[in-house]
Amino acid sequence: MRIALVHQPWDDADPDRRDGSLAIWTWEVGRRLAQRHEVHVFGRRPDGAVAERVAGGIAFHGVRVEHDRPLLRLLRAVPASRDGRRPRFAHRLYHAAYAWKIARAAGRLGCDVIHVQNFSNFVPVLRRYNPRARIVLHMHCEWLSQLDRGMLAPRLAQTDALAGCSDYVVERIRRRFPEYADKCHTVPNGVDPARFASNGAGRKRRGCRRVLFVGRVSPEKGVHTLLGAFERVVAQRSGCSLEIVGPLVPAPREFIAGLCEPEVAAALEPCYDGDYIADLRRRAACCGAELAGPRPHETIPAAYRRADVLVNPSLSEAFGMSLVEAMAAGRAVIATRVGGMPEIVEDGVTGVLVPPGDEVALADAIGRLVEDSAGAAAMGARGREVVEQRYTWEHVTERVLEVYGGQ
Repeated sequence: MRIALVHQPWDDADPDRRDGSLAIWTWEVGRRLAQRHEVHVFGRRPDGAVAERVAGGIAFHGVRVEHDRPLLRLLRAVPASRDGRRPRFAHRLYHAAYAWKIARAAGRLGCDVIHVQNFSNFVPVLRRYNPRARIVLHMHCEWLSQLDRGMLAPRLAQTDALAGCSDYVVERIRRRFPEYADKCHTVPNGVDPARFASNGAGRKRRGCRRVLFVGRVSPEKGVHTLLGAFERVVAQRSGCSLEIVGPLVPAPREFIAGLCEPEVAAALEPCYDGDYIADLRRRAACCGAELAGPRPHETIPAAYRRADVLVNPSLSEAFGMSLVEAMAAGRAVIATRVGGMPEIVEDGVTGVLVPPGDEVALADAIGRLVEDSAGAAAMGARGREVVEQRYTWEHVTERVLEVYGGQ
């Protein structure tokens, strides 16, 4: 098969830049697909970058996005919908030039499969120039169950398959669009267990109990809840540390907070009233936590090896990539009972599940795991077994091929 993998318009078509979760997904799955098929990746072309490059058996095609700037300025002038269900990023003109260039290029290549990440508004133009291709829309977020149904339905009618990163995402799509239920498939995210395996390197100092967060530092990720919980932890025990690793870039309100269920939106809205990152910095300084900022992806495994426990306190989470990475490193995890995370974490076996937004319950879970090193180690060992059984990139790639309808 000839396969086109379509990046989000802000992700670069650069095999050397894989810090975003979808860029990692594309690289890991793409190079495994390339062992049997012809794979092309389309993404943004940064200034000074070459238009085309081959790496890992994949042909990377950089697409210039400057032609979208007038359209984006026009969209900013369009009043937002009152209920938030037709945000600007879901409009058919949002990065329409980017989608058009990719559609024509895929048509010239004669692609059999076009695999689009998240953006349903790209589907009609891709279909126009590729009438016989199998178009797969892959959701790593909840937009299909949140955006206006009347806007989405014609787009979904032009897809051949709908993939979601968790059963949670997929079941919400099926409930919203029962007429397309037979198109829906779960394709989880993955990890390379060999990269994250703990071999004794980076182990903690005796008596030091390290807590880790990995992910975008944004309101929906619940980092403010984590800091509140950690303040309680350090008030009761000494020798604990918290490292927060990830880009200090809150997601725009319309991408998540403006679309969530009312109770989640109500919890998130106050975080947008001021400077969220500045507030986190103040709170981190008070309890001795470290806002480490982004780190190159190749250095992330060492962060997991240094930790005793990984915490994902999200209020909204489609999958939970940091959970499978921590489990691959043999670390116990704490997560909220949100989205796709309960599919990954078995409470009391591979980690601990707590209610979202509950600082007291989160602090208690952290305290119990950092004090019970034997129990945490047992959870970590079981977690690694689960990863090897379900979440390797090889498992993910085989599932992708099933969705494509060929081997």
